[in-house]
Order: sequence, then structure tokens, then C-alpha cells
Amino acid sequence: MAEINRKEETLLGIARIDEDHGKLVDLLGRLLAIGSHQEGLNEINGILGELDQLTHAHFAREERMLREHRYPGLVLHVDAHREIKNRLDEIKYSLLQKGPSHLLNARLEEFLEYWLLRHVREMDQAYADYFSAQGIRPDPE
Repeated sequence: MAEINRKEETLLGIARIDEDHGKLVDLLGRLLAIGSHQEGLNEINGILGELDQLTHAHFAREERMLREHRYPGLVLHVDAHREIKNRLDEIKYSLLQKGPSHLLNARLEEFLEYWLLRHVREMDQAYADYFSAQGIRPDPE
């Protein structure tokens, strides 16, 4: 996995959002690096806790920003966040119940690709483009 390229793929030009995306990529990369090693279960639990906190904080920050600037795609974006949270919860549950495995690692890799390819590159980039076209320079908290 070319981690630096994945971070670059999540850049939108909104500093706080870009910072969150970079941290999320790092955490997902750490989970992938553990792979299917059972001895990494304690580390996995810690990373999952960080990932859960950061994901919720990031989505809340992003949704506040979209509401504040009256982004017309807000409802679809919130629905996408709900779907991502659900998929992440399924992966977390499987990791905690069954432990690391090659199959679970493949699901995590698929999730990362989905998050990067579909959500960030399409949906997040759409609001970044909208803000740019409207002359909006968001500064989310």
C-alpha cells in the first residue's frame, strides 16, 4: 500500500478536513499493517478506539461545515457518512469477535478503497468544488 499516495488522494484544500483525512488513512493503514496476526489484538482494540473517535469527530465537523455553508448535497452526504459508519462498525465487530484474519484484512482494504475512491474523491471533492465555485473558504472547527 502506497500510504503517501493515499494521503494525497484525500486532499481537498481545506486544512482541517485534510488533516482529519490524513489521520484516518494512518489509522486504517496501521490496522492493515497488523494483518492477520492474532498477537496484535490489543493494538487493534486501541486503533479501533482511535478510529471510532476520529471518524465521529470528523463527520460531525464536516457536517457542521456543510450546514453552515448551506451545501445542497448535505442530506446525501450525511447518508453516506451513516453508511460508512455502519460498514466500519461491521468491520470493528468482526475484528473484536473473530480477531484478525486474511479475510478481514481484505474487507478492511476494500473499505479503505471505498472510502477513498467513492466518498472522498467524489462526494468530498464535490463540496470542495462547490465551495470554490461559490467563493466560500470554509474553516471548520
